[in-house]
Amino acid sequence: MKFISVSTKLNIAVSGISIVSLIIGFFILFSYAQDIKLSVYTQVKQELIDEANEKVASKYRVGITNAISIANDVRIKKALATQQRQPAINSLENISINMKENTEFKNIKIHLHTKDNKSFLRNWKIDKYGDDLSSFRASVVFVNENHKPITTFEPGRAGLLLRAITPIVDENKLHIGSLEFIQGINSVTKSFDKTGEGFLLLMDQKVSEKIKIGKNFSFKKNTKFKDYIISQKYINKTFLTDAKNINMRVLFHDGYFLSSEYFYTYTDVKDFQDKKLGIILLARPLTVVNTAIDGAENLIYIALLGILGMTIVISLIIIIAIKKLVIKPLKKFENGLSDFFSFLQGKKEYVQNINIDTNDEFGQMAKSLKENIAVSAKLHEEINELNSSLEAKVEEKTKKVTTLLDNAGQGFLSFSCDLIIDDEYSKECEKLLGKGLAGKYIPDILFINNPTKQKFFQKTILEACSIDSTLVQESILTLLPNEIILNRRALQLKYKILENKKLMLIITNITAKKKLEKKVKKEQEVLKMIVEIIGESESFYDTKRDYENFIENYVDYIYSTKTSLNNINEIYRVIHTFKGAFSQLYMSDIVKFLHSFETKIATMIKNNEHTNESLLELLQSTDFTSNLNKELEIIRTILGNDFLNSQNILKINCVEISKLQTKIHDVFTEQRIDSLASKEIISHVSNLSNQKLQHLLKPYTGLVQQLSLKLEKEIYEVEVLGDDKILVNEKYKPFIKSLIHIFRNSVDHGIEDQETRLINQKDEIGTISCSFSEDDDRIQIIISDDGIGIDKEKVLSKAIKENILTRAEAETINDADIYALIFHENLSTKSEVSEISGRGIGMNAVKVEADKLAGFIEINSQKNIGTTFVFNLPKYEKEL
Repeated sequence: MKFISVSTKLNIAVSGISIVSLIIGFFILFSYAQDIKLSVYTQVKQELIDEANEKVASKYRVGITNAISIANDVRIKKALATQQRQPAINSLENISINMKENTEFKNIKIHLHTKDNKSFLRNWKIDKYGDDLSSFRASVVFVNENHKPITTFEPGRAGLLLRAITPIVDENKLHIGSLEFIQGINSVTKSFDKTGEGFLLLMDQKVSEKIKIGKNFSFKKNTKFKDYIISQKYINKTFLTDAKNINMRVLFHDGYFLSSEYFYTYTDVKDFQDKKLGIILLARPLTVVNTAIDGAENLIYIALLGILGMTIVISLIIIIAIKKLVIKPLKKFENGLSDFFSFLQGKKEYVQNINIDTNDEFGQMAKSLKENIAVSAKLHEEINELNSSLEAKVEEKTKKVTTLLDNAGQGFLSFSCDLIIDDEYSKECEKLLGKGLAGKYIPDILFINNPTKQKFFQKTILEACSIDSTLVQESILTLLPNEIILNRRALQLKYKILENKKLMLIITNITAKKKLEKKVKKEQEVLKMIVEIIGESESFYDTKRDYENFIENYVDYIYSTKTSLNNINEIYRVIHTFKGAFSQLYMSDIVKFLHSFETKIATMIKNNEHTNESLLELLQSTDFTSNLNKELEIIRTILGNDFLNSQNILKINCVEISKLQTKIHDVFTEQRIDSLASKEIISHVSNLSNQKLQHLLKPYTGLVQQLSLKLEKEIYEVEVLGDDKILVNEKYKPFIKSLIHIFRNSVDHGIEDQETRLINQKDEIGTISCSFSEDDDRIQIIISDDGIGIDKEKVLSKAIKENILTRAEAETINDADIYALIFHENLSTKSEVSEISGRGIGMNAVKVEADKLAGFIEINSQKNIGTTFVFNLPKYEKEL
């Protein structure tokens, strides 16, 4: 950087302050000049408006005085009272002659009206009378109704005219009509013109269009002015030519407009009802207006020159004073310190004293420096000796730390915010990350061929570097990955913030630890599976047997008489139910396999690429047994062959029970025994092959707890309530198994997380309940939860999207039909598919199984209250 002396800096500072002061002064004075100019414009505007208003008011006074005077003429009153026009014609003719000879009114216009607002006499057009004025002469109507005189501007065929209207009463004070004294504005215009000012009465063109003035206007030339009609005969052409350059938008916004010749302003013209009819355009020569402004501006310029002179003089005085009182002592300090530093570097053998003998800060500093230099010179020699000793100790300690890090079993390296690895790092780093790390870009080393992770790492580090707070930096670094897989090793990463915008990375090889964790996790999963299978052995045997039957007979599910879509959906439902059943038993490998197979079926349905042949080919090409055998082998190893082979819970063979039932029935039939006792015997024998409904529903208690842990939700233990003597036969088992989808959906869709439940003022622990009962002809199962309820809008939206409903149908559908939509195949309100839900097939499987039993389902749901499913199933006795 270029050297700049203190003297130059101070001179620049003083000059800068002077220039800034001048600029500030200029702007202040300029602003004042603008204020003066604006003040003059405001004053001129008000003067013109006041002058115009006064002269118009004078015309009003003259008009109303003449109107009242003429209205008192006896002949006029008599003419109106008798409806004989001639006396009025004679009177007005005499009045016109009188005024022409003795006043400034040469062509007066007087209009007489009847009390019912009809024209009685126009002195300038005697033959036109009797026309109704009510529709366009509001002033006449007002006077005849209110019997009060008024003055007003009102449009007519000659534009805007000054009208003075007074009521006429007879000798009995009865209202008989009104008289109108009409004036133009030319006398006012001429009075403005004499002083060089401008006056232009303008009627809004929209007003002229309403009374249809346009074509029959009294004077033809130069009547149009922008969006207005000129309403005066006398016009100064020079003034009018200049006025045509006015920007009306600026005039109305600012209240004034400046042309090259005139200062313009305006005032509104309104009638007696305060309705705007147009404007009066007013002007004063710009030379007159600028005379006042120029005087004020000259004074401002003189003041500015005075400030400039004073600033220059003061600046010179300050510069001379600074040079003598500041710069000269500083130069002595510079020379003295230069000698001292040369001494410290060994270039000089002595130090020259700093001689400043003043009683100010510089004198005190010089004295203090003399004392410090003397002490420093003595210490200099001692420091040189200590430095030599210290360098040797530091080198020895550095070697020890390096050896310690190299043998710590961890990698240590550092890098700056540019993400380039520093030269120094431990040997373990090369073992874990590769050789030659110095100078390399660390995201490329940690995340090979993964641009997304490289970019995220770079962005996060740069964000941490841009913040000064260590606490915030540490929070940001927690976003970085703490474990990666690199070169087939699992590496743990820890980040430490160092000084000078540097970071340390500590790398630990945790491959062996991860393998052990994986093994332990697998053993835990196996243990959970074994415990669940032992506790729910009946459910295990049923699921195993049904799945093996499916593998053996899946061809039977492809009906040649049904469409491929019907067949594939049936397979879809069966697989989904098996997945839920195996998940309940913690048989994770087969659950993953079935979830993958579901995805293949879902893809076929979505792409409409299914035939009975392609479905059969998919089933035949799929190995359903290997995953099952793998799980069974684990069970066999732990529980033995006897457990796997003990699939019949009943000690009596079920087939033999069926035969026994048939024989008893045949005997009773042949011997014609039809007593109550015989029926009870047959019923007791049948019950030997039946199972308790409570026993079949009980496993769902564990399922709910299992899913709630997996989904991190808190749910009370499910109680299955009902008479434990209620038995069901094999026919109900597929339906009861399908209820797994109801319980899974209650946990996944229904019960909210704890935070949401607390917000909704609920118990933070959710409740799912199950109860059952029976009467003479049916079995009823009720499953309910106190969750969020069914989102009807979401169900309808999904149904419309999947073309199950039209928008028109959705507008008229009732709640029961909306709830029924959740059983439609392939409809799910979940946005993502998981192993638990989201396929849109589980609820359909429940409906299909209920239909097979000729049962019906009722649903009651309330937002944030919960949902209840009521399943009503007919009773079926086992046929003999």
